Amino acid sequence: MNDYSAAGPMAREWANPPAPFNPLYDPKAEGRYAAVTASMEADDFYASHTREECKEEWRRRYDALKAAGE
Repeated sequence: MNDYSAAGPMAREWANPPAPFNPLYDPKAEGRYAAVTASMEADDFYASHTREECKEEWRRRYDALKAAGE
């Protein structure tokens, strides 16, 4: 447990940081992004498709993971 006693009257605020300011913030987005990119690299998708096809496939995979709750 952290000791915020040195913060004096601000100890409560230090111990309880505010929620992210962006209401659309998704804490799972970073992991989802990495998983989609890794799966496309594993499938060698980038080497055999155009940039536009890669963009569409990346978005499709990302949305599928997001819908699955991952």
